[in-house]
Amino acid sequence: MLKTGIVGHQNSQFYFKNFSSQANYKMVGIFDPSFQFEIPSTFPKKLIFSSFGELLNQSDVLIFASAENTYYPLIELAVKQGKLVFLHSTYYFSIDELSHLIKLKEEAGGMVEVYHPYLWHDAFIEYGKLSKTPLLVESSQSGLERKDLIPAIRNQVNAILTRYSSNIKRVTANIISSFSEVPDIIILRLDFNNGSIVNIMVNSIEKEMHHTMKFFEYNSHYVIDIIQNQLICSDSVNDFKTLLSKKNNTADSMLQKQSYNFYYNIMNHLPPQNSIENEYNTCKVMEKVKEKMRISINIF
Repeated sequence: MLKTGIVGHQNSQFYFKNFSSQANYKMVGIFDPSFQFEIPSTFPKKLIFSSFGELLNQSDVLIFASAENTYYPLIELAVKQGKLVFLHSTYYFSIDELSHLIKLKEEAGGMVEVYHPYLWHDAFIEYGKLSKTPLLVESSQSGLERKDLIPAIRNQVNAILTRYSSNIKRVTANIISSFSEVPDIIILRLDFNNGSIVNIMVNSIEKEMHHTMKFFEYNSHYVIDIIQNQLICSDSVNDFKTLLSKKNNTADSMLQKQSYNFYYNIMNHLPPQNSIENEYNTCKVMEKVKEKMRISINIF
């Protein structure tokens, strides 16, 4: 049983509910700098820590539930001490900050896992059991708000890179904006040194929500439908469609699967599926997207 602490107020209920319900984790406490001004009534008082250092010393696992980079110095301390660290997001971290965390982790011998909103969707898990090396990936997501396009395409890159090496040859980004500088559509292409290609499109113009990922392999074709909870396979041997339980693919259920996988990897000395290294590679790709956005905006 791993002694577990949570840092950060935002999303803390989400993590507390999931990790405290599992036999593999024992909840030690929760810390946030804001607790010195107001202690939340949503947690038992005995679990509230006023000192990060105390929580750090008493925990094997530290979950950083808030995404803001103001928690970065605390994450640094945890990684330096070789703790098992679970991050809600690295969205606000720079490439240099991620690189520094990787270096600290390697020196201290700890582990850093990062939450992903659908990497533990049953369709993605089942596809992982069947797949070899995709030659072409076509990923599309619509029904998004414009402000959500960058996070959405980042999550897609992040998920897809877990199936590939980080050996990216070329990144090509295209931005389409209709009435303002904020993009309505982002199209991203990744070319890998082995010849594989990934095309990703996210858009806010099409209002109907859909999210599909198509994987084309030698003699086989797989379609993951995140919204409809489906995995469709077509190959030289057979065709099938698997309808998956919505109940097993809620945010709570997917976090539970990821946290179990986190524990399994710790116990078996295996690398995490969504590692800090994968986040670093994702961040490098996203820099190209942001660069394209800056170029598109500053054209005069």
